[in-house]
Amino acid sequence: MWDALGMIMIADVELRDPPVFRYRLHGSIVARNFDQDMTGKTIQGYRSTFLADVVQRDYAETLHEGIALAYRVQIASGEKTAQYERCVLPIAEDGRSIDALLIVARVRGI
Repeated sequence: MWDALGMIMIADVELRDPPVFRYRLHGSIVARNFDQDMTGKTIQGYRSTFLADVVQRDYAETLHEGIALAYRVQIASGEKTAQYERCVLPIAEDGRSIDALLIVARVRGI
């Protein structure tokens, strides 16, 4: 059960066009699976531009819809493949304007 804590991320939302998502917390299991800790960095900091584009699209969709959304993603690079499920939940400190996202991701296959 405690492993689940390493799958949790929190991203602050900067309302721009396009929106900017900066990780306040990047789970240790997710960081280890992607060999990159994103704490304090924006999505554009990912080494993989494909991953950055997919994450940006999914987080922006959650921001736009204003509801929790779930995704199943498969990534292939050369002979390596990874699949992960991600649930993205909007957080609004004032109850109206989304200012953060709570993300839980389960990665397999890296």
